[in-house]
Amino acid sequence: MYFCKVIPFLYTLFLGILALIQKLIVNIIRLFRAITFKVTENAVRVIVHKTFALATQMFILAMENEQYDTCTMEGFYSKIVKKP
Repeated sequence: MYFCKVIPFLYTLFLGILALIQKLIVNIIRLFRAITFKVTENAVRVIVHKTFALATQMFILAMENEQYDTCTMEGFYSKIVKKP
């Protein structure tokens, strides 16, 4: 229920008086539940990038623990990889 109702409400931007009501509701929910209260699009983008970077770091450390070498890379050319 939380992810189906509360999260879409938090990330829908309202204008005018609805924005104040939305902010009040978010602050009330925050008293009882740990949530991200920075609901702007840029703030969410930064949070997602940081979370992904931490997950990648943990994967690399886990692979190093298993004696595998890993190398992170920003991107690759899919046409060259698919080429026979």
